Amino acid sequence: MAVIPIDTTPPTFENAQQELDYLRGAYQEYQGLKKDVARVCGAVARGDLTQKIEEGQLKDVVNTMVDNLGLLADEVKKVSFEVGTEGKHHGKAQVPNAEGAWREITDAINDFASNHALLIQDIQKVAKGVAQGDLTQRIELDVQGGTLDLKNTVNDMAVRLQVLALEVARVSLEVGSQGKLGGQARVPDVEGVWFELVRNVNRMCLNITDEIRSVANVSTALSRGDFTQKMGASFDGEMNTLKGAFLFCPLKPPS
Repeated sequence: MAVIPIDTTPPTFENAQQELDYLRGAYQEYQGLKKDVARVCGAVARGDLTQKIEEGQLKDVVNTMVDNLGLLADEVKKVSFEVGTEGKHHGKAQVPNAEGAWREITDAINDFASNHALLIQDIQKVAKGVAQGDLTQRIELDVQGGTLDLKNTVNDMAVRLQVLALEVARVSLEVGSQGKLGGQARVPDVEGVWFELVRNVNRMCLNITDEIRSVANVSTALSRGDFTQKMGASFDGEMNTLKGAFLFCPLKPPS
């Protein structure tokens, strides 16, 4: 953003007439310049950055101002479109030699774009981790306001999924491999489909516990010569077939 200097060198006159003529010309130029400046500034206020001053001492200064504003507006629009629409998360506003408020605006836009890019990358990291079974990833970016709510929501999702996965793995190992019957998955504040999943896992563990204990009870009784014990639990599928086989066992040992 170049700054155009204004010529402030005072004129010299040979006589009073020259000075009078100069003042008349300067007044007429001032009147025309005043109208031109008012026209251009009014256009800038309306968002029209195409208007320019055609002549006069302030031509370069005012036109440079308009050009700088146009460049800033184009850069802000470019970054907003790239980051917000096209998903190009490394876009930056390039405004050469920007100073003062224009530098602050440019820096603010670039900071926004950079923070947005970092947030999207963190969300992508967590989502990709979940998709690949890695539930340890979290959003680390320091944010505030509504973005903080988003960060907490995504991280809470990852934490709940991690707790859920750990509990399901623990119960499956205890009941299915270690023979610790009666185990239950405990996932606090679980809702929706996750609540249904936990409930189904716990129901499966209870059914397996009942089935194994019923078989163990009847088998132990038979080994002791007690033919009065029966599998009392209600079973489905292959476990029901097994129950039927036990029902056909003799009620007493052969004489």
